[in-house]
Amino acid sequence: MTADAQHRIEWRGWTPVGRTNPKPTRRGCRLSLVQTPQTRAALRYLTLQARASWSGPPLEVPLAIHAVFVFAPPKSWPDWKRAAALAGDIPHATKPDASNLLKLLEDACTQAEVWRDDAQIVEATTLKRYGPTPGASLYIFERDPVPSTRADYTPQRSA
Repeated sequence: MTADAQHRIEWRGWTPVGRTNPKPTRRGCRLSLVQTPQTRAALRYLTLQARASWSGPPLEVPLAIHAVFVFAPPKSWPDWKRAAALAGDIPHATKPDASNLLKLLEDACTQAEVWRDDAQIVEATTLKRYGPTPGASLYIFERDPVPSTRADYTPQRSA
């Protein structure tokens, strides 16, 4: 699936963190929602890296994305377990969860103007795994644009 990607953005040396829900904070008599410092820092880093690696105008067609998040195995694990994790025999089935990781990447790419709006994403897959170098890769596939008129529409025949 990743070999035929039309665009790819990579973040290496970054330990993936998920997007957290904003925390309610009282300022005087007003209550506001504030992102955690960890989420703000991660979003800032991802946005800067995406902006630096993206050349061209924002995508404006429907998109499919495939995100791969790589985590370093814990140093506290014994050597045999670390080797098994790096070989792909142990899945990364702990926090952060895949949906929060993906939300953070989507927000960063929207802010970096990789695409106009993350509502353009019509299909998304996420993979979490262990690897020697933590980071993330985002593979972007452009889908056929939505027909603008009835004359542009060609029905797909089902078999």
